[in-house]
Amino acid sequence: MPAPDVRWLPEGIGGPALEDNPAAFEWTDDGFRPEPWPHAVLYELHLGTFSPSGTAVAAIDHLDHLVELGVTHVEVMPLGTYGGRWGWGYDGVYWSAPQHTYGSPNDLRAFVDACHARGLGVIVDVVYNHLGPVGADDPGFEPFLTDAHHTPWGKAINLDGPGSRVVRDRIVDDATMWIVDYHADGLRLDAIHALVDDSPEHLLAELSRTVEGLGLDREVVLIDEDERPDSTPVRPRTDGGYGLTAKWADELHHAVHAYLTGERHAYYEPYGDPELIGKELASGAPWKVVSLQNHDQVGNRPFADRLHQTTSIETVLTVLPLFLLGPSVPMLFQGEEWAASTPFPYFADHHGELAGAIREGRAREFAWVAAEDGPPSFPNGLPDATAESTYRSALLRWGEIAAPEHAAVLDRYRELIALRRSLPHVFGADAPCVIDQEGAVITMRRGGSAGDRGEGPGVATVVCDLDAPRVTITGV
Repeated sequence: MPAPDVRWLPEGIGGPALEDNPAAFEWTDDGFRPEPWPHAVLYELHLGTFSPSGTAVAAIDHLDHLVELGVTHVEVMPLGTYGGRWGWGYDGVYWSAPQHTYGSPNDLRAFVDACHARGLGVIVDVVYNHLGPVGADDPGFEPFLTDAHHTPWGKAINLDGPGSRVVRDRIVDDATMWIVDYHADGLRLDAIHALVDDSPEHLLAELSRTVEGLGLDREVVLIDEDERPDSTPVRPRTDGGYGLTAKWADELHHAVHAYLTGERHAYYEPYGDPELIGKELASGAPWKVVSLQNHDQVGNRPFADRLHQTTSIETVLTVLPLFLLGPSVPMLFQGEEWAASTPFPYFADHHGELAGAIREGRAREFAWVAAEDGPPSFPNGLPDATAESTYRSALLRWGEIAAPEHAAVLDRYRELIALRRSLPHVFGADAPCVIDQEGAVITMRRGGSAGDRGEGPGVATVVCDLDAPRVTITGV
């Protein structure tokens, strides 16, 4: 079996390893600099479903759409090699070898280069908190897991026990590889609450220190996903933090979703009061990334329905300004911008006992869902996560954009993003924001001087009535 640091597995796990020569790729992005972080607008995509063929090269054909949409960065779901032909990528094992179904290492470089040519930064989602179920039993991975700590996936990644130095080096080397050899402009660090590390210097502090030490003349952002209400990761290292740039903040999503849908199960249980929406908006900051939809909040639903399918397009467009014109860095999820009809279910190309365990686990998780509750996409009840048809149901249907009902949604997304980007001193994540609220009517006053509650030059007022539903924007 290949060593854990292999860079290219053209046939996937179990196949031969080939050398990768990053220096042989001819980059054309010398003059590219990403949009400064407080003014960023992110777009999350999954290479395997973003185009009909699911490859990095095919994705290039749709980058002009993202430019016209107005986003500044694409955030690509995990790229490391995982078991099977399709999957979300969060069960990767060979972190530094691009998933073979997406293309070769140079195909991925061509994708990044094409993004940069269009002014789009690229953020790569990386998963260092566990190893996937296929391939990690190779002896080369023996130092990677420890019984000293446990996570939802079982044994923890060994960051502080005997042999942990080789594991930490593997993680830091992989992270810097995406930045140096693939010219990535940032990393999104998955589920850092599962990176249990009692070392004198936490792995993430070591990682941010290493990235800073690269001395690059461009901004590189490090975004954490953390279910804990802890600011340590985004505090400076000089203040006892890890020195990361930002955090995925799901609380605003949860507050909005619970109010709009009435759902109270699982992590929605504490939410539902509209006052929590205003509270989360008031806590907005440049170190928060917020989204109305993302891969988790769509894909971890029983039928992977998008918010406009759960509620209505009118409702989505009413709450959208809270995210796109609000005081944090916004992120969209692929297809959201035109109210795509395609779901984004969890899918994984596994077989035998592992496939059976996945199906049984999903059935237990969603035992409260009746089969007849399913949408037309899944007429026979819960989708089978291991079926090819489930994966294919998530392939975006780009032809939808031409339909009037989809085009109207896309126009509204473009308008709001253009407004944010054309007035960064008013709508940027670093611009002042004052929140007023009466029940389900939320008012954001953006721009002006900090604490300015009046109308005037450089101040815009956004009023969202979630019950009407109705939105008004004045002062611009």
